[in-house]
Amino acid sequence: MSNPAPTSDRLRSWLHQWVVPVLLIGIAVQQMLWVHVDGLSPWKGGGFGMFSTVDKRILRVQVVRGEGPPYSLDLISTNPVFETAKSRAITKPDEAALTKVAELMLAVDFVPVDLKQRLLSQQIEGIPKPRQSAGAWSRYRMRGAHETWMGDEEAVRFQKVRVQVWRLRFDAETGRLASESVGPVVELER
Repeated sequence: MSNPAPTSDRLRSWLHQWVVPVLLIGIAVQQMLWVHVDGLSPWKGGGFGMFSTVDKRILRVQVVRGEGPPYSLDLISTNPVFETAKSRAITKPDEAALTKVAELMLAVDFVPVDLKQRLLSQQIEGIPKPRQSAGAWSRYRMRGAHETWMGDEEAVRFQKVRVQVWRLRFDAETGRLASESVGPVVELER
């Protein structure tokens, strides 16, 4: 009769040598597929390629207020729910993540970034009025739940939101950075 121990020792030895490398190669291949097929950031999902690529992502938002034309919004938020949704959408821009961002934007009030300063300067003499630049009204932030003292005349609700993620990539042919769209464009209306 033969002893089964040498076969099990060889199998165990093979597993010890090859399981970890095969597993790591599988994770690397999966992450690279997600990056090139699904638009996952190279910094996520294992991080393979995080130092070998330029991957600056930007959430571009266009909004429509009333019957006016669409304009780009420089969005500032301190809302943790919105920041989490925004981070997920930028990291892996699929339709569900971008839809969540658009839904959150349609559900809340926005106020101009400099609203608090403008309202205070109207109440207190001697405080200089903030300058109004041409693009001043394109900088909005979500109105916090604690900001009930702000007048509703300053609050804005958007009727239509268009959300898209863009990234900067190095173009080897031109030797320059170029922007390109990542993932779908999501448009929602109220």
